Order: sequence, then C-alpha cells, then structure tokens
Amino acid sequence: MLARRRMWGWAAIWATLAINSATAAPVSVTWTTTGNAGNETSVTATVTGANVSAIPLTRGAGLGPNAGTNSFNSNGWTGEATDYVQFGISIDPGFQATLNTVSFSRQASSTGPGTMGLFSSLDNFTTAITTFSSGTSAASISIPLSSLGTVTGDVTLRLFAIGTTSASGGTTAAGGTFRVINPTLTGEVSVIPQAPAHETAPEPTTMWTLAVLGVFALVFRLRRRWVPCVA
Repeated sequence: MLARRRMWGWAAIWATLAINSATAAPVSVTWTTTGNAGNETSVTATVTGANVSAIPLTRGAGLGPNAGTNSFNSNGWTGEATDYVQFGISIDPGFQATLNTVSFSRQASSTGPGTMGLFSSLDNFTTAITTFSSGTSAASISIPLSSLGTVTGDVTLRLFAIGTTSASGGTTAAGGTFRVINPTLTGEVSVIPQAPAHETAPEPTTMWTLAVLGVFALVFRLRRRWVPCVA
C-alpha cells in the first residue's frame, strides 16, 4: 500500500513538472512608431502571445514632445529625475516571464544626450542594465535582459540620459532631442510552478505514538511465532 502511494506521489510530481514545462510560450511586444509624427503623447503596443499586456510608451513629466517622423521623439533632457522615456509589460497573475532582449533604433540631435542608460523598475530604476551612445544617425541596438531573472507583475523599462555630454561632444541643451524607434521586447511566459501535493509530515507526538505501537506489534508477532518446547 505504501509503495503504491509513493508511486502515485512520484506520478503527481512528474505530471506537475510536465504541465509547468508545457505552458512556457514565447511572447513579443512591439511599440510601433513607424508612421508617427514623433510628438505623440504615448504609443500603444502590439502583443504577440498570451498572459501579458503592454505598458504604453510614454515620457516622464520632465520631457516635452518633439516632431520626428517615424519615431517617439523628446526634448528637455536636463538631467532631472523625471527626464525619461518608458515602456514595459504587465504579466497576468499566476504567470511569470523571462525576458530575452529589448531592441530598438535610437537617434539624438547634435545637442541631445550623447549617452543613455536603460533601467528597470525591479530595483526602482537604481542601477543601469546597460549604457549606450545615442549617435546623431539612426542605429539599432539589442540589449540582453537575462540579468533581470524571472519576473512577475509589472516590469517597466526607462531610458535616462547619462551625464551632460551631447551627441556631438558638446553640452546637452534643453532643446536637444532623443528619439526611440520601434522598441520590441521579447521573452517567454510560463505558469508559476505549483508544489506537488505530498503527505504532511506527522507531528512529533504522533511519531512517538506510532513508534510505541510499532514495538507492541513487533512483540505480538514474535510471540505468535514462538512455540515453547514441551518437556
């Protein structure tokens, strides 16, 4: 009976692992800026995959909109805490995600910020995931996000200017701009694993009771097997 219960226990464990593994699925989120004027207040995203929704592409309160065809363009990069561009995802309850990469094209004006940093809400935007040069010509970049580990709930990414050096080597000016073009976030979403059902360990008092009963049962069996010799 015990062996059978153990067999079913292992079966439940393997079934749970199989179900959890089978639910992993790729997801891709793209904030399309192609066709935009550049000075939109926000850009919504197209999500390919399930159990994830998108946080719109927006500016922090310290930045202003700026025209820039086929992009999301911003001015006002003066180094304030509210000078950022952000976007992200919201993962449904009961699910988790591993983020692979975020990719986009970027371009600054000659007086726009020369170096940008990518930060995440996971540490309250404290430490840059990476930094990169802006450049005055549009160029693509792909940033690995494996360092974020497995994530749940809302995950927001922000782009901040680093330092005061402009893209042309001078000093960043308030009228300088930085534009983001078609950011795309990729990853995989899976069900949060659930611990398989298992037998609850008995309380110490119960264990002692079982031990005593076991001793009595052993003595009883031995007495039944023992046959006294008749003189």
